[in-house]
Amino acid sequence: MNIRYPEGRICEDEFVTYKILLESDDLYLSDEVLYYYFQNSQSVMNNQWSLKRLDGVDALCERYGYLEENYPKLTDHCLIQIWRVCRYQGQNALLYLNDEEQQQAFDYLNKVMKDYVLPWKLLFDQSPKEIFWNIMQKINFQMFCRIRNSLSIGL
Repeated sequence: MNIRYPEGRICEDEFVTYKILLESDDLYLSDEVLYYYFQNSQSVMNNQWSLKRLDGVDALCERYGYLEENYPKLTDHCLIQIWRVCRYQGQNALLYLNDEEQQQAFDYLNKVMKDYVLPWKLLFDQSPKEIFWNIMQKINFQMFCRIRNSLSIGL
């Protein structure tokens, strides 16, 4: 197994964890705590939201391609996750970025949603609330994010 963390990216675990799990020969389940996560107050994730956070969307898009090639039955869940993360990133872009950066973020996120279309069949397999929000997201993404922010609705 030759899996490497990407250089210069944040959310680097999102780029590799699924590959490690899916390419492992053996997995074991244990109740023992074997992992300790250290929160660094100076890390990118603890700083103000920036365009760099869109690396997480790139990671999901890369994951989708990997799953499509190797495990096509798992792509539906990944596609829904891409749309939910675009929603989250769009809402944060409105909250934390200046006008120019917001435009960059929405140009990128709209392109992602155009490239990774959420089919109507998959959309209607969700809860009524999710169906409503996904239709709104398809119609006018930036307005959708503004409405969710004004209602204080997160991911």
